[in-house]
Amino acid sequence: MTRSRSLEPFDITEPYRVEHLELRWARIDGCPYRATVWRPATDRPTRAPWATLLDVPGGPSRHFDRSVDFYFNRKLAACGAVVVAIDFRRGPFHPYPSPCIDVNAATRWVKREAAALGGTGERLGVVGGSCGGQVALLSALRPHDPVYASAAGHETVEAWSPGVQPDATIDYVLALWPITDVPGHYDYVTTRPDDDEVASYLVRAHDSVYGGSLDRMREASPLHIVREGRAQRLPPVLLQLPELDSQVPVSMQEAFIEAYRQRGGCIERALLPGMAHSAANDPGDDADQCVEVMKRFVAAQLSR
Repeated sequence: MTRSRSLEPFDITEPYRVEHLELRWARIDGCPYRATVWRPATDRPTRAPWATLLDVPGGPSRHFDRSVDFYFNRKLAACGAVVVAIDFRRGPFHPYPSPCIDVNAATRWVKREAAALGGTGERLGVVGGSCGGQVALLSALRPHDPVYASAAGHETVEAWSPGVQPDATIDYVLALWPITDVPGHYDYVTTRPDDDEVASYLVRAHDSVYGGSLDRMREASPLHIVREGRAQRLPPVLLQLPELDSQVPVSMQEAFIEAYRQRGGCIERALLPGMAHSAANDPGDDADQCVEVMKRFVAAQLSR
């Protein structure tokens, strides 16, 4: 159990019942965007706020929404955390940098509303898988990027300016099988066999999101941001790597780990033996092993 003088205990044994709320967090380009809030349900009075995390779901918006990470969000909430999963603008219909603009705005919205939800805007963590993990990393690395912080298209969240609180800084990142090298990933999927339907989709997704521009891909690549010294912050990162991931192979992640450490960042490399992409999303032994690693990382961050 992790105790903090400023937070309710975060207990990796999952002792709490869980409840969830559905609410609208933003209106973007005239459309409502919703969030699911997972949090402990307890009859006893709380003496302090719960730890708080923002979930940035991965996958294409036509197939996945904020519910895709429900399994590990519930389990994190059962440890003693408020977990806010958002819908936001994603590919292939919304090109970069729209996802980063939305997650920057969502980070500031969560900090502003955290107390009302039972959480806190301090020591905010972010979790995301696949392309959601990529956006989570981008948001954590460049919280004050003027484009990301512009709130372009938003009607309910204002643009951020220096000195205004809350800002979009993130204290730690749980990056689950993320795309860390965007140009390298594009090269990888374009050389996959013609009958690889997932790779064919990913090629089209890259073309839609980045318009075929290598410069755009480098701008949205966590590896290149860190390697080129463009990171504004280097928060602690948990990088989960499924051993059998054919969508984002483990070998593609090593350069990011090396660059992050060379720049002075703290990154935990968590290899998941025998597992494939999205290992934590479907209930079962693989997901439980993934979540166990996630819980221990969160507990370690909260105890610092």
